[in-house]
Amino acid sequence: MKQSAILIIAGGLVAGVALGSWLSWPIAAGAALVAALVGALVRWPILLVLPAMVLGVARITYVPLTPPATDLSQLADRTITGTGTVVSYPEPESGRQRAVVAVESNGHHGQTLIYTDPHPALKPGDVLHLKGKVKEPEPLDGFDYRSYLAKDGIHSIMYRPKLTVVGHRALPASVLYPVRQAFLERLSATFNEPAAGFLAAILIGDRTGIPDEVVAAFRKTGTIHVMALSGYNISILVAALILIIGRGRVAVWLVFISIAAFVVFVGPSASVVRAALMGGFLLLSQVLGRPQEAILACIITAAVMLLFQPWALRYDLGFDLSFLATLGILLFEPAVALRLAWMPMAVRGIVSPTIAASLPTMPLIAASFGTVSLIAPVANLLVVPLIPWLMLGGFVATLISFVSSSLGQVIGLVVQASTDAVLAAVTTMGTYSFASLNLGPWRLLVTVLATIVCGFFAVLVRRPGRA
Repeated sequence: MKQSAILIIAGGLVAGVALGSWLSWPIAAGAALVAALVGALVRWPILLVLPAMVLGVARITYVPLTPPATDLSQLADRTITGTGTVVSYPEPESGRQRAVVAVESNGHHGQTLIYTDPHPALKPGDVLHLKGKVKEPEPLDGFDYRSYLAKDGIHSIMYRPKLTVVGHRALPASVLYPVRQAFLERLSATFNEPAAGFLAAILIGDRTGIPDEVVAAFRKTGTIHVMALSGYNISILVAALILIIGRGRVAVWLVFISIAAFVVFVGPSASVVRAALMGGFLLLSQVLGRPQEAILACIITAAVMLLFQPWALRYDLGFDLSFLATLGILLFEPAVALRLAWMPMAVRGIVSPTIAASLPTMPLIAASFGTVSLIAPVANLLVVPLIPWLMLGGFVATLISFVSSSLGQVIGLVVQASTDAVLAAVTTMGTYSFASLNLGPWRLLVTVLATIVCGFFAVLVRRPGRA
């Protein structure tokens, strides 16, 4: 089957899931038919487009967000006693810990999100005996928290249940969790706060050590994306590695090993695997010199991911940003780099993918957060080029600290100073009154305008011409 046909099928499936995510299935199916017929008028192969779109609509239709009759959420507002197994990495949060637990009680079962005291410290695979009240998720500041959890099969919450660890089951996460915790401990010992918390966020997606005011500053300056574990971060890191070690066969294996090591240290959660795959597409494009194949692989992988978790398109911002940012780099980075030929290569190698990733993601960020950062262009140009170096330096210094704590700290001095400078710059820019603009009722209009403007620049940079 030709690549174009595969691309059409994968793109049609993604389009069908998108229709089913926001429309009821009869309307979505009708929209798919209309879209396919319109496509036929412009000579799209309707026999490929229509079945793919219908498959996408059907897939999301048969994965409803409503819980089944046997789910634990059917016991909402009741106090239950049952057994459960910790199936996620527990995370500390505001003096407590939270984890996803698969619970069985009174003939009901299902995954529930528990918030409990910090002791005993839970681990993936821990078998619990627990007693507490089951609650249904409630909206958070207009955010559909219930649907956000439901996309992962979580339909209930338990706050501070009484629990006892009564055993342990071997899970893949339970094998990797000690490695992750050891890495975090060495990271905290190597760097001072809040730099250690920030490095933990950009390296493994753990934002628990970052003060709320720092997170707010990154949001106001439009740089919050650097703390989201996504293919964007990994793509930028891969670009930096290629810039440093070149594109030879040995270099390719070193980069692949680096990505694999990242997955092992962080733990193979869905977001981590997705980030690694998206970063790998950039490596495929850069090394093989075949961006079209990398684009095809990116879209196919997105389609396969949506087959397994179709509601991610609507309720998982990390998925959307990873996909769009990676696609933006693959589509626009070479043209942007050509027009930045006047820059030193070391700077251009980081700035060009940053701009390319921003073109398709900026409208989504405006629509998702309801704010526009007026200082974002300057903040991103100051901060983003440093992120891959901070990631690389923080990772290497932490690894070395396993052998020699003192040597790791010495090597980490430059990373510490650079991270402190980044945090100080973002925090300062976040205090400016013009840093962020709340869109309010103008959110939709601004999103549409941002889409048009970014589309215009995307076409402009892709247009042949001299740099």
